[in-house]
Amino acid sequence: MRYSFLIAGALMATISLGSCAAGKKNKTNSSVTTNAEALKQKWMVKEIRGGDNEMLLKKAAYITFNKEDSRGAANFGCNGMGFDYSIPSAGKIKFGNVISTMMFCEGITQMESAFSHGVKEEMSYEIKGHFLYLKDNKGVFLTAVRPDWD
Repeated sequence: MRYSFLIAGALMATISLGSCAAGKKNKTNSSVTTNAEALKQKWMVKEIRGGDNEMLLKKAAYITFNKEDSRGAANFGCNGMGFDYSIPSAGKIKFGNVISTMMFCEGITQMESAFSHGVKEEMSYEIKGHFLYLKDNKGVFLTAVRPDWD
């Protein structure tokens, strides 16, 4: 009888750990999150509304949300850009104090301008798997991917 309880306990623990591991795998690969900590990293920009998406890939455009403070940076292949951001609630992000160097670069300046004007309002964000989506009231404004994703 005593051994039956031990075997039953071991079996339940194994099943429980197995389902936790399966749930964890599913969570990182396909779940949607609005966790602010998951946002705080470097993201490679794939698409921006009104932009030349091939140019974004060619120039290795990125957006970074610092872990240490509420500052971020972006670069679309020409000017360095900086900004403040805050997370007023889960899934919401607010940008402020967008600054940039002022060089003109053919084909890129338009995307930088779209970014600096587009992020002035409160937006929503969503992380699905390895992808980040910044959305405004018109839909997806910017799509980015984690750089460590294959």
